[in-house]
Amino acid sequence: VFIEPEGIETNEMYIGGMSSSLPEDVQYAMYRTVPGLENVKIVRNAYAIEYDCIDARQLKPSLEFRNIEGLYSGGQFNGSSGYEEAAAQGLIAGIHAARKLQEKEPVVLDRSEAYIGVLIDDLVTKESHEPYRMMTSRAEYRLLLRQDNADQRLTKMGYEIGLISEERYRRLLEKEELIRSEIKRLNLTNVGNTDKVQEILKSCGSTPLVSGASLAELIRRPELSYRILEEIDEHRPHFPEGLSDEVIEQVEISIKYDGYITEEVAEYALDILDVDKEGLDQTDRDLLVTMMEKFQGGPVGLDTLAASLGEDAGTIEDVYEPYLLKNGFIQRTPRGRVITDKAYTHLGLVR
Repeated sequence: VFIEPEGIETNEMYIGGMSSSLPEDVQYAMYRTVPGLENVKIVRNAYAIEYDCIDARQLKPSLEFRNIEGLYSGGQFNGSSGYEEAAAQGLIAGIHAARKLQEKEPVVLDRSEAYIGVLIDDLVTKESHEPYRMMTSRAEYRLLLRQDNADQRLTKMGYEIGLISEERYRRLLEKEELIRSEIKRLNLTNVGNTDKVQEILKSCGSTPLVSGASLAELIRRPELSYRILEEIDEHRPHFPEGLSDEVIEQVEISIKYDGYITEEVAEYALDILDVDKEGLDQTDRDLLVTMMEKFQGGPVGLDTLAASLGEDAGTIEDVYEPYLLKNGFIQRTPRGRVITDKAYTHLGLVR
């Protein structure tokens, strides 16, 4: 039991750990059993809300009833608990009701796109024996569902359904292009082990360079950052006012956590392949994971790919590739193997 002050200018206390929905006289009797609360007075009684709910498996991902066309359900009635969960469902149900009247297709959020997608997918596909709360642990792709990239995940869909202005949408497109071009520049810009570079590294407690390194490689070091390296970044661009901080934040996050994010994207891609394409075996999975994580989708030479997988080139060509080539997810080119645009489009990923 915790007795917590409600504020500086009040003598009211909140009793944590004794939640109750019992009658007032019973609450008094209960609280007064606690040493020090023998004469306590209740300012506002504890309470609980009771409500009925449906089995949400009756609903489509759009929150329309499967057997009652045009009827949408959103809120705690669907078996969830919490105001935010209810509001999220109400938003999605309302969007789909409006799109139904406009004779437009539903816009279902994927589990990799939003926590709302996780929430609704869990409600409409899984049996629940208690009120559902949205916790981050329920999401498989937590590294993708960050608060700092919510605009990149959801603005395009908001624009499509009419909730985002043209100006805001254009701002996002500009921001994304700035992020892409700056990450590319940092990966291609190398610095040598000059006195100036070594001095900055030393001042930050970072290991000195033995040979050259790209700015992106330096940013990946925990003790360094995009702004710290400004002195040795001679061709750093100036970003538009109002976008600078956002672009820098995304550039730094994308570079520092690239390995983890790429691995999660690859996992998502393979999950989709497993659902859509029966027969994808472990060797196929290994090849795709290697190409996505180590070679950013290619191109990669056959010998290099084989070495990364610990196999010989003949095995790659005769065992690994046939199924993926047949379905158009990889392609042979003069420069090496690549994961195709068709695969990225099919998986809903950006190359």
